[in-house]
Amino acid sequence: MNKSSAKSPNSASTVSLQSHRYSGLRPWKPGQSGNPAGRVPGSRNKISEAFIRDLCTVWEESGIGVLRQLMRDDPAKIVAAILHLMPEDAGIETKRSVNDLAEEEILMLLEYIRAEKARIIEAERINASVGEKAQKESS
Repeated sequence: MNKSSAKSPNSASTVSLQSHRYSGLRPWKPGQSGNPAGRVPGSRNKISEAFIRDLCTVWEESGIGVLRQLMRDDPAKIVAAILHLMPEDAGIETKRSVNDLAEEEILMLLEYIRAEKARIIEAERINASVGEKAQKESS
């Protein structure tokens, strides 16, 4: 048998087999599920809705106290949370660029950045030593 006499996958017999296979099928009616035994509508949201309810309860009980403690302990996290919640187009604009800053202002910014970097490094060092101490105590 040569290649020219071999049937292609789209031959008449394949097409008739496919049309026979799908002949009794009809599309679903509006509102009818293709899987009647499937997931109940709304069940996917039950866990997230319960979590949000619980979160609201906890927030009402102690949210402001937690914020005050966080503001005392780590104000940078409060600022990060605020910035995260703000929309990107919050309308905050700056009219000055680094090129517009006076030398004294640039030096003040560099001093602030260095101090923050040192504070972060110290906090990481303390966290690491506390972690090591806790790990030694647990073993």
